[in-house]
Amino acid sequence: MIKTLAPTAGCADLHLRSPPESLTKGFTDTVDQLFGYRAWRDTKLAIVMFVREPDLTALIDKARDALAAHPQFIEWGETPQELELRAVVSWPGDERRRATLTVYLSSTPQFSGKS
Repeated sequence: MIKTLAPTAGCADLHLRSPPESLTKGFTDTVDQLFGYRAWRDTKLAIVMFVREPDLTALIDKARDALAAHPQFIEWGETPQELELRAVVSWPGDERRRATLTVYLSSTPQFSGKS
């Protein structure tokens, strides 16, 4: 499920809540929605994912595969850390216009309530 949270003055927060098995579809929808909120002049885009699944490596691989399969994907960029994906993407409807999309993954384990 993709839900918009309080878009304000030039920014939009996106919320993606889905089980890991539906990550590819949800991630693709999130990238599409991000393009819908941003203006053509924007050349730096970001998605922040808060991840509760214990196998973060598998989730990063799924996100990488989903981004590489996206129609706007051009090529991978260099990233400073392993919890980040960076890609050059094209704008829908204008294949010559490029932007850098950075995906940050943050591990946020669920609190068990036990001490």
